[in-house]
Amino acid sequence: MSLDSISLFRMVNEQLRWLGQRQETLAKNIANANTPGYQAMDLAPPDFQSAMNAVRPVKLEVTSAAHFGISRGQASPAEEKPIVPWEISPDGNSVVLEQQMMEAASTQANYQMATELYRKYIGMVKLAIGSNRG
Repeated sequence: MSLDSISLFRMVNEQLRWLGQRQETLAKNIANANTPGYQAMDLAPPDFQSAMNAVRPVKLEVTSAAHFGISRGQASPAEEKPIVPWEISPDGNSVVLEQQMMEAASTQANYQMATELYRKYIGMVKLAIGSNRG
C-alpha cells in the first residue's frame, strides 16, 4: 500500500513539493538582487479547494435530510507569477531583500509545520496497524 493512496498524505506531499519549489524561486530572487531589470517572482499558492475536490469521494451514510454532497474537480499545478514589490530600484530590479527574506522565513516555518503533520499522520497509521506496541 502506497501512502500516496491516502489523500491526507498526498495533500501534505503536494504542500511540501510546493514549498520546496517556492524556496527555490525565492532563492533565485535573492541571488538576482543586483541584476538590473530582474523581476522578482513567486509561486501561486496551491488552491486548497481544488485539492479537496481531487480527493476520492467517501460514501457517507445519510441519516438526515440536512446532509449534503460535495462536487469534485482537479487540482492545478503551481505557476510562477510576478510579485508586487515594495519598491523598484532605479535600475528596474524589483527584488527587495527584506521582503524576500520574510517570505523565505515564512516558507521555512510552513515547511516545518507540514513535515510535523506528516510525522503525526505516520504515527497515526502506525497506531492503527498496531506497530506502536511496546
